Amino acid sequence: MFRMMKEKQKKILLRTVVRGKYSRLYAHLQNQGGQEWKTTFYEVERILGFELPDSARVHRPWWSNHIDGGHSQALAWQIAGWRVSAVDLEEESLVFQRLNSKEQSEEGGTTRKKIDIDDFLTPHNPGPWPKGFKLTREWMYEEEG
Repeated sequence: MFRMMKEKQKKILLRTVVRGKYSRLYAHLQNQGGQEWKTTFYEVERILGFELPDSARVHRPWWSNHIDGGHSQALAWQIAGWRVSAVDLEEESLVFQRLNSKEQSEEGGTTRKKIDIDDFLTPHNPGPWPKGFKLTREWMYEEEG
């Protein structure tokens, strides 16, 4: 997504992240080695210096990689070159994976960028259902009244 933006747009987003609420997570991810970082909500809170909002603990979409709609947390990790690949709300753990956005190949004498569909349509691993949660057809279609 970011490689398709104009340089001016990228600079504006970077300034937004560096000054924003999740700037410490951005900085941490910038210095993180490897291709994957398995962590916990507690560790993310320790890095940020504040508690995550309640929605991070109960709504999987909080951890989505979509920046539309003002998701400043997702902007922070994506500008840093990472995406969330798995979230376990029950265990309060998650996995970040490094984005590989600079892959290129030589084909037929011309250089073309390889496009990773996961950069645009991020796979989502919602993790297990909360303990004790049951969903039945009867409950879904139960009529009120």
